[in-house]
Amino acid sequence: MNLFFIELKLSFIQKGGGIILRRKEMIYLCSILSFFISTAEALQTNGSFSIVKDNVLNVAGRKEDGQLDLTKPYLIKGVVWNPATRAPQKGINPKTKRTKIDYGFFFDHENQDPKGYEVLRYWLQQEYQKYFLSDIMLMKKMNVNTVRVFNCFSDDPEINTRILDEFFRNNIMVIMTVALTKKDIDDKEYVKVVEMCKDHPAILMWAIGNEWNLSNMGYSGYKTIVKAAKAVNLVAEEIKRMDPYHSVSTVIGDVLCDKYNVNLVKWFVEECTNIDLWGINSYRGKTFGDLFDKWEDISGKPFYFSEFGVDSFMTEKYKLYKNVFAKRCKGEESQLIQSEYVMGLWEEVKNNLSFYKPEKKCIGGLVFSFNDALWKVGSYHSGLGGIINYTNPYEASCYSKYDTEGFYMKNAFPDDVANEEYFGIVNADREPKSVFYALQEFYASL
Repeated sequence: MNLFFIELKLSFIQKGGGIILRRKEMIYLCSILSFFISTAEALQTNGSFSIVKDNVLNVAGRKEDGQLDLTKPYLIKGVVWNPATRAPQKGINPKTKRTKIDYGFFFDHENQDPKGYEVLRYWLQQEYQKYFLSDIMLMKKMNVNTVRVFNCFSDDPEINTRILDEFFRNNIMVIMTVALTKKDIDDKEYVKVVEMCKDHPAILMWAIGNEWNLSNMGYSGYKTIVKAAKAVNLVAEEIKRMDPYHSVSTVIGDVLCDKYNVNLVKWFVEECTNIDLWGINSYRGKTFGDLFDKWEDISGKPFYFSEFGVDSFMTEKYKLYKNVFAKRCKGEESQLIQSEYVMGLWEEVKNNLSFYKPEKKCIGGLVFSFNDALWKVGSYHSGLGGIINYTNPYEASCYSKYDTEGFYMKNAFPDDVANEEYFGIVNADREPKSVFYALQEFYASL
């Protein structure tokens, strides 16, 4: 929808419906009168509004009394939230709800029913319901104003609304991912999520997927970047028809440099014309380096850091396996180093915020991740955990315990190793780490 009309609508509501027109403005009245009449009902929803204009995300939130607040520039200071922590050995069968099946190892196997991804999705939603009250309380204490989630909290609208209500009561807005994989897009999952959530005041914006430009290397299901880009753009177009009141973003991996003389990120961005702003997952170690300058060459649209951070386990010795996995690791946890790295990165973000400097393109960031995730060793990341038995994978015990093995990523982390279980701002028992208190003070100062 045209930005002029959106802003005019917001002004109309915020001023109680009052409007004063000068003579030269009367020419617009006839053309927009029918527009106001046709949209009057939509304007009285309880939802929020977000609009990208001049490098800034402008948001009109809802007050406690339900009235629409004034449109204000919005600065994202948040965390990525996926509360799943320890995977049980057995859990509820999502298809029957009456029997228990093996959990923990969420790969698909031959003749498996339900499939691993179905079990995983069901369990992840159960974890949202288990932790949302305690986690949101901690986020509020940490002065978080935004969370990014990878899927809706439940297929049950009442449960989903209950969790969104809690975020709203605590003045935290949600970047809701509407489709994480090709299957989600093929199944029109985003249609269900948008319809279920679009009128809730806790919704900040929509996010389509995760690291699509790396889809040929990852789990999205698309075999080529070309197919991923076309799909993302079409989904964004459809979402805007369904909900013209919230901005639409998508998330890419930080590969902003040229490869084989072709900048695939720039091509991907140019293909996705329906995207309003971009999320970037970035892991570059102690500094973002030339990322901010590179983005200026790639896009005229703003971006936010959809993920950045450092794990708290510092590996001292390891055996490199297949140039990917760090095995037989020895080291110890250092919350101090984690905190120093995260806060150093946030200082760089602060210096490049359009909220303070309109010529800049960054609108904020979300630290990855709120809690330690022990279950990940036995999920997507095959080869970690050491004791996985692929004949009977459920015998493995690593899905509920801390493990020191990780991914080898040169210069991306202080020790060149990413330990999936240790990225949390709080640990598996929801005990705050040092970085929690550092972010608490920093977010309060922004």
